[in-house]
Amino acid sequence: MELGRRGVVKYTLELQVEMQILVFCEVDCAGSYRYTDMISASMRLPVSEEVCIYKQGGTAGANSRPYTGAGLFFLPSNRLGEVYAMKGKTIGEGKRPLICTPLVGKTRAMIMDELEKILVKSPDVIEWRADYFEAIANSNQVVDMANEIKKTADGLTIIFTVRSAREGGQPISLSDDEVLALNAEICTRTDIDYIDCELSQVAADIFNLRDIAHENGTKIIASFHHFEFTPSFNFLYEKFSQAERFGLDVAKIAVMSRRLEDVLALLSVTLEARKKLKIPLIAVSMGQYGAITRILDATFGSSLTFAVGHHSSAPGQVPIEDIRTMLQIIEKSMGPTVG
Repeated sequence: MELGRRGVVKYTLELQVEMQILVFCEVDCAGSYRYTDMISASMRLPVSEEVCIYKQGGTAGANSRPYTGAGLFFLPSNRLGEVYAMKGKTIGEGKRPLICTPLVGKTRAMIMDELEKILVKSPDVIEWRADYFEAIANSNQVVDMANEIKKTADGLTIIFTVRSAREGGQPISLSDDEVLALNAEICTRTDIDYIDCELSQVAADIFNLRDIAHENGTKIIASFHHFEFTPSFNFLYEKFSQAERFGLDVAKIAVMSRRLEDVLALLSVTLEARKKLKIPLIAVSMGQYGAITRILDATFGSSLTFAVGHHSSAPGQVPIEDIRTMLQIIEKSMGPTVG
């Protein structure tokens, strides 16, 4: 019997416990898990790292002690069918936009120091910009760092990104093929929630990475960045649409705004894509005028906005405290805006 964090067997654990019931769980598309089956505690079972073990008779509240590292629940049979929300948040879930802060340290020490400062500000999502990492050419160090970030972030949703220099990232020694291989290792060797894949990659390579990611329960953000100007409405809509046609999970566009008309163009295409496409969207306008979209993009259909936690990763990012305050003001007057 297979069981995994997202339907994937991660490893096998032999249980040496005196419990009457083991309850399997499954993760649904809304980011919750539901108890679905029971078996004997003496069996050798594949388990997952996403969810927790609770003592028999316990609940997901104050009377239970979660043991992270397994996808089994010790609960009485009358609790079958109950649902509890998982800690991490899914992009596109709910009516409120998620706030994402970048992690851009060059060394492990710098990353962990930055992460500590970010976590106290309670972002919904953290994006690790691994192209800033000095050891990016060493896949084992990258995987170890990704796992440490995920563990330290205590369940927060993590995006792994290696931004190419052609789309505004840091110069690195890896080729496109090597970056794709590194992304594949992140999918197979970590519990990172999302990886970023640029739509400028060869289509066949994107499909291959998509299959690897989905086989391992990782989601893909299909991204397009333009740091010079804002392309036409039709061009941008095609990028959003391409992500859905390719079977990817989230579509992201980030473009430079040189004038207010550029901001209106991005918001308009986001609104149109939100009406016609099924996957979640992320729309980012960079630069002086682009700061407006960090606040208003959710109103037009963007499911996530980027904010400065400690250091920024793109021009136009606003401190997380300011973003949160302004989103609260908008929600108070308009109600939740995404969806």
